[in-house]
Amino acid sequence: MATFNYNDSVLLAAVGIMDKKFNEKELRKPKYGALDAFLTKRKLLISNLEDIWKAEQQAVSAKFLERDAQTVGAARTCNPTAEYGDSGDYPITFETYSHTVQTDVKVFESNEYSRVEAFQNDLYNRFMDMYADIEQDALDYLYANRTTVQGLRTLNTWNAAAAIMEVAAADRDNYLNYIQVEMIAQRYRRLLLDVHQVNILAMYRQQFAQGAANDENLKFQFPNYQHHMTLATCAPLGSDYYGGNFIIEEGGIAVLDWIPYINRKGQKSENGHIWTTMKDPFGYPFTWAVHIIDGCVDTSYGGLNIGGATQDYRRIYEFSLDLSFNDAPITNPGETPIHMYGLRAS
Repeated sequence: MATFNYNDSVLLAAVGIMDKKFNEKELRKPKYGALDAFLTKRKLLISNLEDIWKAEQQAVSAKFLERDAQTVGAARTCNPTAEYGDSGDYPITFETYSHTVQTDVKVFESNEYSRVEAFQNDLYNRFMDMYADIEQDALDYLYANRTTVQGLRTLNTWNAAAAIMEVAAADRDNYLNYIQVEMIAQRYRRLLLDVHQVNILAMYRQQFAQGAANDENLKFQFPNYQHHMTLATCAPLGSDYYGGNFIIEEGGIAVLDWIPYINRKGQKSENGHIWTTMKDPFGYPFTWAVHIIDGCVDTSYGGLNIGGATQDYRRIYEFSLDLSFNDAPITNPGETPIHMYGLRAS
């Protein structure tokens, strides 16, 4: 197979073109369940998203009100005194995700595919690359920031070394039921976000099908959950587990997005650089920063050897986005709103 970009489709060398349906299978993208969970009602955690988006500089911290326990009085007094509660702040760290796409004018003058078709294909592939990294980082964040405190969860078995609440294989049919009861014991009563592996989906489908007409109805345990399947890998869930989940009450996690001010306002330099923005091509509520540069390049067979010309016009697009994954702060040492569960294989 040729190593040249799109050289396989140059008319002089082409032997056939894959049809659109085959391309759709080749380019199919997965569900990004972990990222979807971070986007669910994220304003419950980060209320000033618009201010962050408009800021010229990245946010580096956020304020929150702390739980402040004080002694309860046992009598009335003519001269009561009081103490203020407290607040704190937690750091916000961004990571940049970027990729480039290029297009040459003369390369595609003798190509079965147009510049637009090639550009769209490259754009789609590069965003698949970036979203694979984003999804893995989202899942890795959940694992790295899972709670290490058992708290009031007692229906299942606490594996302190792994910071995983283990559900016995024999309790498989009460998996979501037991998890929800333990979350209620932890005073989480709102909608629960469930980021789970694909194996867990197979169990859910079987249990959800156990309706009223079946001998055993397991459907009762599904309300109050929003399920998000991920194909990203959580390494610690090995062969000892059938599968695993991260359970978080809505508003417990959020992802922040930011791009530089120069892209938001738009800018063009005298030497051909352009800074602008683009909506997310996968439909996510992100605005991407776009940096465009133009230039002359030799794409002839005596130059880069990709079927163009000695003086070809090349435009390179850089797409970038800064993301910050966060969870709601809890001052109790080791406790976070992210609870990891694993169903034992046997």
